[in-house]
Amino acid sequence: MFAFVEVVWYKDDEVIKQSRYFRMTSDHECHTLRIYEAFSEDEGIYRCCIGKASTSAKLQVISKCDRM
Repeated sequence: MFAFVEVVWYKDDEVIKQSRYFRMTSDHECHTLRIYEAFSEDEGIYRCCIGKASTSAKLQVISKCDRM
């Protein structure tokens, strides 16, 4: 049995709330943040905090025009 631990997601130290663009899911020990329709303003440092543990990643959005 797993104890309940709050999972909080941040973008650049601001809490992310679930919306049509951000979906958070948890399945036991796997916690996922999905970003739909990412734009340049979504770039930044994303962090997941669970109790005293945390992990982070930098998101860089590359548009189709930038790839050509």
